[in-house]
Amino acid sequence: MSLVIDCPNCRSQFKAPDRVAGRSVRCLKCNTSIDVPSLQTAPPPAAPSPFVPLPAASPDSISAELVPDATTWLKALLVTGIGVAFFLAIAVVVILVNRQAAGVVAGALQPSPPVGADQAMPMSVATPPQELKPQPAIKPALPDRAERLAAIEADERESLAALQAQADKHKQALQKLAKDELSLFPKNVKMNAAQIAKLKARTDAFNKEQAAVLRQAVRDAAAVERKREEFLQRKRKLLFEHPEAGDVQLEEHNGILLTADEIDDLKKREANAASPRAAALPYVQKDQIKEVLKGTYYAGTYQDPAADDVAAIVYRVGTYREKSDMQVHVFLYRQRGVWQVLELPGRANTVYIGMPPSEYKRTDSAS
Repeated sequence: MSLVIDCPNCRSQFKAPDRVAGRSVRCLKCNTSIDVPSLQTAPPPAAPSPFVPLPAASPDSISAELVPDATTWLKALLVTGIGVAFFLAIAVVVILVNRQAAGVVAGALQPSPPVGADQAMPMSVATPPQELKPQPAIKPALPDRAERLAAIEADERESLAALQAQADKHKQALQKLAKDELSLFPKNVKMNAAQIAKLKARTDAFNKEQAAVLRQAVRDAAAVERKREEFLQRKRKLLFEHPEAGDVQLEEHNGILLTADEIDDLKKREANAASPRAAALPYVQKDQIKEVLKGTYYAGTYQDPAADDVAAIVYRVGTYREKSDMQVHVFLYRQRGVWQVLELPGRANTVYIGMPPSEYKRTDSAS
């Protein structure tokens, strides 16, 4: 009579001879210890598993007395052979990939030792995750991009038209001042004391009139430049966030969107125009005004209290229109973080005689 026993670990079934009743044997598949019930308590025989693995324990083990069902011997042999061939193929591949893993693979092919109640399962060594490179965010297409861009441009035309019209109102006044200025510098005319005093009074009146015109002309011209840059950045932001084929390539630089050429130009000017004084000096030394203005000496920086992006640089000049020891000034406007001369209509250059408007405050030391 044979006993049918079940492995509590892998659920495989085997037939055992009567003489091992009441003893412990090893599972032929997973090497787990199995308690064989005695003949008095043995359950009725159950149908054996159709697939019974071949014995893998040592010959002197008591489990060698377990006999597989003779009807499934060939099937078990075939399944075991396929399994062995599969594991051998994996072992060969792993060894070729990494020879250092040969010992690990060989150990994996051996039966696992039984785990007791006081023996902890060995922890597997986790492979550290590979660092993933951040992928650029895919910017979604905008179906109504063209309509939005057209709306911004329409708003720009309307806003700039009003501001430009306001700025152009000063053009005639500035042209008149340019002509009046020429009359203050007569050439090759000898004057007596009374004529000199009269010319000085005319110059003082001219300076006051010019300051009143320049006060508003500079503010209106700066407002046009600010608004133009504002609309440009609005359009570029739309193109940058929702690009399409054929768009100009834009990059963010100091919080604004610029082309590569604009960034290169801006970096060059940042080194030479970080302050109003640094930006004004090359301008007053340009070739086109050398015949009018010669021998410049820095005399102070003045700021418009109502606009921190507008300033005036004052110079004392050795000669201005053939008249010696004059005071002149130049207006500057800060755009994209750098300063540049603010050119106004109605003049060949933007060098003005006298001082800037009286509300401008000096920001550097007067000493």
